[in-house]
Amino acid sequence: MTSTLQARDLLMDRARGALTGLAVGDAMGLPGDRWPHSRLRTHYGWIDQLLPARTGDRTRRAGHVSAGTLEAIAVAEALRDGAGRATPEAVAERMDAAGDRPRRPVHISRFVPLGIVHTGLDLDALVEDILVTAGGHHLSNATVAAAALVTGVITSALDAPAGATGAVFIPAHLEIGFRAAEVGFTHGAPVAAPSVIQRSLLAREIAMNAESDASFLQHLYDVIGTTPAATEVVPAAVGLLVRGEGIPFRVATLAANLGGSSTAIGALATAMAGAINGRSVLPPDCVATVRSVNEIGPCELAQVLADLRH
Repeated sequence: MTSTLQARDLLMDRARGALTGLAVGDAMGLPGDRWPHSRLRTHYGWIDQLLPARTGDRTRRAGHVSAGTLEAIAVAEALRDGAGRATPEAVAERMDAAGDRPRRPVHISRFVPLGIVHTGLDLDALVEDILVTAGGHHLSNATVAAAALVTGVITSALDAPAGATGAVFIPAHLEIGFRAAEVGFTHGAPVAAPSVIQRSLLAREIAMNAESDASFLQHLYDVIGTTPAATEVVPAAVGLLVRGEGIPFRVATLAANLGGSSTAIGALATAMAGAINGRSVLPPDCVATVRSVNEIGPCELAQVLADLRH
């Protein structure tokens, strides 16, 4: 039998895994972000560690995260300050401090903290908070569905009992994510876009049937796509989660070798994996590098949010 203290420790580890995994997956994907898959493989061969990255006219140190993770940290701070709830004004203020503007496309990563602060008992409330956390952005129904899928998986993982870790439980967590996506699709501005659920199911099939990681990545890149569109980013992240069997650093490594929007895809995939298996399975040196380089404290924020779950 799991004691109350053990259950709380497990919840905290999974919450820390979600927010820290987000940052690690983002940083791992930075070297090849927006690169074609073929160029990435030719230049790097196989990425299996944090590497510096050339972006524009400057070189970023190994461990740097992109804007998506910084947005997630800002949202987490707004939720912390609002005792588990945040107003659109509070989110907008935090986003402004982080350099975000409503004219920029919203990063799905910013919604990850909602998976920590919400339980899976009320998916309608989760989706409502996604709209609030948009912080001035007007979301399409496809984007809301995509955000709901990721946050649904995370909250399902945090709700799971002790021992419910590993690849065998991924389908159950995805099922909650798909239910959340169905609710999310009824909100936001209707647009002509592919179904995030159907594309995620296809990505899962590709992940399960590929003969090797290399062939999986190529097939995912060719069929699902890796553009910044929510209907590609989230299904690709689902594919990585399944192929990596929910092991956070393996998932992050796969993302780093994908190409396209590898920071966004890696962040989301590793956040889901971290929620399933916890912060404790992430390499400590990798986590320490990401924390110090970006001067962020995802573990501490995640613990506060987990205590505010509703």
